[in-house]
Amino acid sequence: ARSELIRWVPAATNSFMNRLLWSVKEPGEVNREPVAVLNGDSSNSIIMLQADPGEVISLDASGSWDPDGDNLDFHWFRYVEADTYTGDLAISDPAGNRQQITVPDDLGNSNIHLLLEITDDGDPQLASYRRVIIEAKQ
Repeated sequence: ARSELIRWVPAATNSFMNRLLWSVKEPGEVNREPVAVLNGDSSNSIIMLQADPGEVISLDASGSWDPDGDNLDFHWFRYVEADTYTGDLAISDPAGNRQQITVPDDLGNSNIHLLLEITDDGDPQLASYRRVIIEAKQ
Protein backbone atom coordinates (compact mmCIF):
# COMPACT_ATOMS: atom_id res chain seq x y z
CA ALA A 1 0.00 0.00 0.00
CA ARG A 2 1.07 3.55 -0.69
CA SER A 3 0.96 4.55 2.99
CA GLU A 4 3.32 1.67 3.79
CA LEU A 5 5.89 2.89 1.25
CA ILE A 6 5.80 6.45 2.59
CA ARG A 7 7.26 5.20 5.90
CA TRP A 8 10.60 4.53 4.18
CA VAL A 9 10.90 7.73 2.08
CA PRO A 10 12.92 9.91 4.51
CA ALA A 11 15.56 7.24 5.18
CA ALA A 12 15.81 6.28 1.49
CA THR A 13 16.11 9.94 0.44
CA ASN A 14 18.88 10.61 2.98
CA SER A 15 20.73 7.48 1.92
CA PHE A 16 20.55 8.54 -1.75
CA MET A 17 21.71 12.10 -0.97
CA ASN A 18 24.58 10.71 1.07
CA ARG A 19 25.67 8.40 -1.75
CA LEU A 20 25.82 11.40 -4.09
CA LEU A 21 28.22 13.09 -1.65
CA TRP A 22 30.64 10.17 -2.01
CA SER A 23 31.36 11.34 -5.59
CA VAL A 24 32.36 14.90 -4.61
CA LYS A 25 33.88 14.59 -1.12
CA GLU A 26 36.69 12.73 0.54
CA PRO A 27 35.72 9.50 2.36
CA GLY A 28 36.30 11.04 5.82
CA GLU A 29 33.91 13.89 5.01
CA VAL A 30 30.88 11.72 4.25
CA ASN A 31 28.52 10.27 6.83
CA ARG A 32 28.34 6.48 7.15
CA GLU A 33 25.42 4.33 8.31
CA PRO A 34 25.31 3.14 11.91
CA VAL A 35 26.08 -0.50 12.60
CA ALA A 36 23.07 -2.24 14.11
CA VAL A 37 24.24 -4.97 16.49
CA LEU A 38 21.38 -7.09 17.80
CA ASN A 39 22.03 -9.70 20.49
CA GLY A 40 25.72 -9.62 19.51
CA ASP A 41 25.01 -10.15 15.79
CA SER A 42 26.39 -7.34 13.59
CA SER A 43 25.37 -8.90 10.26
CA ASN A 44 22.34 -7.80 8.27
CA SER A 45 20.67 -11.16 8.83
CA ILE A 46 17.12 -11.48 10.11
CA ILE A 47 17.07 -12.76 13.69
CA MET A 48 14.71 -15.76 13.91
CA LEU A 49 13.51 -16.59 17.43
CA GLN A 50 11.32 -19.41 18.64
CA ALA A 51 9.82 -19.14 22.09
CA ASP A 52 7.10 -20.57 24.28
CA PRO A 53 3.90 -18.58 24.80
CA GLY A 54 4.35 -16.29 27.80
CA GLU A 55 8.15 -16.45 27.54
CA VAL A 56 10.04 -13.16 27.81
CA ILE A 57 12.49 -12.53 24.97
CA SER A 58 15.42 -10.17 25.52
CA LEU A 59 16.55 -8.03 22.59
CA ASP A 60 19.77 -6.08 23.08
CA ALA A 61 21.02 -3.48 20.59
CA SER A 62 23.31 -1.72 23.08
CA GLY A 63 26.39 -2.88 21.13
CA SER A 64 25.34 -0.84 18.10
CA TRP A 65 27.75 1.90 17.05
CA ASP A 66 28.41 4.55 14.47
CA PRO A 67 31.65 4.57 12.43
CA ASP A 68 31.70 8.39 12.56
CA GLY A 69 31.09 8.56 16.31
CA ASP A 70 27.61 10.06 15.79
CA ASN A 71 24.95 9.76 18.48
CA LEU A 72 22.33 7.07 17.88
CA ASP A 73 18.56 7.05 18.27
CA PHE A 74 16.72 3.73 18.57
CA HIS A 75 13.18 3.06 17.40
CA TRP A 76 11.52 -0.35 17.74
CA PHE A 77 8.21 -1.05 16.05
CA ARG A 78 6.06 -3.94 15.04
CA TYR A 79 5.99 -4.47 11.28
CA VAL A 80 2.31 -5.37 11.14
CA GLU A 81 2.26 -5.40 7.32
CA ALA A 82 4.70 -8.33 7.30
CA ASP A 83 3.59 -10.48 10.23
CA THR A 84 0.62 -12.80 10.65
CA TYR A 85 -0.26 -12.30 14.34
CA THR A 86 -3.63 -10.55 14.66
CA GLY A 87 -3.43 -9.64 18.36
CA ASP A 88 -1.79 -6.73 20.13
CA LEU A 89 1.84 -6.63 21.21
CA ALA A 90 3.20 -3.97 23.53
CA ILE A 91 6.67 -2.51 23.10
CA SER A 92 7.22 -0.88 26.46
CA ASP A 93 10.22 1.29 25.54
CA PRO A 94 10.32 1.87 21.75
CA ALA A 95 13.26 4.31 22.09
CA GLY A 96 15.38 2.02 24.26
CA ASN A 97 18.36 0.01 23.06
CA ARG A 98 17.11 -3.03 25.03
CA GLN A 99 13.69 -4.64 24.95
CA GLN A 100 11.84 -7.29 26.90
CA ILE A 101 9.08 -8.77 24.73
CA THR A 102 6.54 -11.19 26.17
CA VAL A 103 5.43 -13.78 23.63
CA PRO A 104 1.62 -13.66 23.43
CA ASP A 105 -0.20 -16.70 24.79
CA ASP A 106 -2.28 -16.90 21.60
CA LEU A 107 0.59 -16.68 19.08
CA GLY A 108 -0.18 -20.18 17.78
CA ASN A 109 1.15 -20.69 14.24
CA SER A 110 1.43 -16.95 13.62
CA ASN A 111 4.60 -14.87 13.62
CA ILE A 112 5.51 -11.40 14.80
CA HIS A 113 7.93 -9.15 12.92
CA LEU A 114 9.72 -6.48 14.93
CA LEU A 115 11.95 -3.88 13.34
CA LEU A 116 14.75 -1.95 14.94
CA GLU A 117 15.60 1.34 13.26
CA ILE A 118 18.82 3.00 14.37
CA THR A 119 19.36 6.57 13.17
CA ASP A 120 22.52 8.64 13.58
CA ASP A 121 22.66 12.42 13.99
CA GLY A 122 25.04 12.94 11.07
CA ASP A 123 24.36 15.11 8.04
CA PRO A 124 22.33 13.71 6.40
CA GLN A 125 20.89 11.44 9.08
CA LEU A 126 21.31 7.81 8.10
CA ALA A 127 19.45 4.74 9.33
CA SER A 128 20.16 1.04 9.65
CA TYR A 129 17.58 -1.66 10.26
CA ARG A 130 17.33 -5.11 11.83
CA ARG A 131 14.36 -7.46 11.74
CA VAL A 132 13.36 -9.99 14.38
CA ILE A 133 10.79 -12.68 13.59
CA ILE A 134 9.22 -14.38 16.59
CA GLU A 135 7.45 -17.72 16.25
CA ALA A 136 6.05 -20.12 18.84
CA LYS A 137 8.00 -23.29 19.53
CA GLN A 138 6.27 -26.26 17.95
